[in-house]
Amino acid sequence: MAPPNHPVTSAPALRWPTWLALAAVVLILVFTLLDPAPSRGLSAPMRVLFWSCHIVPLLALCQLWQAALARYRRGGRVAAIAQTAASGALGAVTFAPVAVALDRVFPVVGEIEDDGALWLEIGTEALALAPLVMLVWLGLNGRHILAVPDRAALPEPAVETGLWATLPKALGRDLISLSAELHYTRVTTTQGEALVLYPISGAISDVASEVPGVQLHRSHWAALRHIETLERQGARAVCVLSNGQRLPVSRARRREVAAAL
Repeated sequence: MAPPNHPVTSAPALRWPTWLALAAVVLILVFTLLDPAPSRGLSAPMRVLFWSCHIVPLLALCQLWQAALARYRRGGRVAAIAQTAASGALGAVTFAPVAVALDRVFPVVGEIEDDGALWLEIGTEALALAPLVMLVWLGLNGRHILAVPDRAALPEPAVETGLWATLPKALGRDLISLSAELHYTRVTTTQGEALVLYPISGAISDVASEVPGVQLHRSHWAALRHIETLERQGARAVCVLSNGQRLPVSRARRREVAAAL
């Protein structure tokens, strides 16, 4: 909700959870229509169910691994690529036992025979899944990875650290708010907004010494100088910011926010 005088944005129109949900739907439809060997012989409705049972939990596992690994990254683009690839690989490995179980649930023609070596079948499944899942996960996150500055390409004195290193310089440093979108953080300044591959807990920690602010909610933080009012809407409380954003305030943090204001 950036006002008209915010010319800079590196964030897509879709929120990350929405983008991930749409990606799941598209992947399910693509695999259902292509009907590769794992689902061959199933009816169309069963293929939809089969691929839904594969793709939805697989993307969820990649998301969980991405959120876990995001806590430890403080580098530039190369680190973001490595973290995302690792999340895809770990997602594939942890999903492999589920994939093997699904092969036994769905009556697929030409199903792999059970030779008793379950661990070998799970390992083979993990090795087969990992490269494809890594590529898909990198593709889904590619828009934001490319937006991460390449720190190695910058002159040493100009290298930023932490959250600032992930932001386009055109956004400036007049920070308005931070909002979590799963393992991403939407950063809004007076010059625009960007969706960056960074955990909100780390982002809040990075800016705390430079920008006085208050955490409104587990998913939202705002700079004090940009908070216009604290409004009550029935049982809910909302902070109105200088750029028109309206961010929710959790019940547990209302006194802290009111005191800060």
